[in-house]
Amino acid sequence: MTRAPPPPAWKVIAKPPPLPTVGNPLRVKHGRYGSSAPIWQVSALGFEFVSYVVAAVAIGWGIDYFANSTPWGLLGGCLLGIAGGGYRLIRSYNAAMRRDK
Repeated sequence: MTRAPPPPAWKVIAKPPPLPTVGNPLRVKHGRYGSSAPIWQVSALGFEFVSYVVAAVAIGWGIDYFANSTPWGLLGGCLLGIAGGGYRLIRSYNAAMRRDK
């Protein structure tokens, strides 16, 4: 009595494990592996934060240039940019959490 040969390796395909869903406020599920939409939304938040900081630093540098007060305008602009960007980031996160409920 002869045995049947095992199937080729390329025919044995394991099903991938399910993706974890851990209270992600930006979770959007489409298809088998999810969607890339959350990645783009988080990237937009990061870009917005950096934009706040860059704009405030540019304004601070302009104040330093015209008022000859180096480096206080630049430092103040940096601090205001981080504070404004952080405030906006927290507001966006809270809005996403409310949408997720």
